[in-house]
Amino acid sequence: MKPEIVKSLANFLEAIPYQVATWDKKVIDYLDEHPEQMKDFHSGSATMKWKIYSSIKYQPL
Repeated sequence: MKPEIVKSLANFLEAIPYQVATWDKKVIDYLDEHPEQMKDFHSGSATMKWKIYSSIKYQPL
């Protein structure tokens, strides 16, 4: 499922997939472990996608 996650994030971020795979490993791993969040991301609006992405990306370790 990870290639699908990378592709979805790359499309949303308007980035090249290998950049997303490098820069957003934390987000990819989280969405891989939480398929319900990935489903929400995939079907959500741009605002919803940003809320999901940023809540994972910028969450303290």
